Amino acid sequence: MEPFYEQTLIVSAEKPQLSAYLGTVWVLQDLIDDVVTRQNLHTDIPEDLRIAFKQAKIALDEWVQKIVEQPMVLAAQALDPRFKFALIHKQY
Repeated sequence: MEPFYEQTLIVSAEKPQLSAYLGTVWVLQDLIDDVVTRQNLHTDIPEDLRIAFKQAKIALDEWVQKIVEQPMVLAAQALDPRFKFALIHKQY
């Protein structure tokens, strides 16, 4: 549960940055996908908890769709130099 706790700290910051928002949401999507599919560190998740995470995945996917429709969130992400550097670093 530590990765979820770490993301909660980012979101709960006193002054969260809009540019960090998408990255946090993407990490949460990956973590929830791992729990639902029982991959990586989440292979021993009980079935009842996995079902709860399936519901969370549905809700998060709907939320992400709404986020993607907001140009300000995407613009803040694209203009953040840290994001640009990470993208360039990943591609090269």
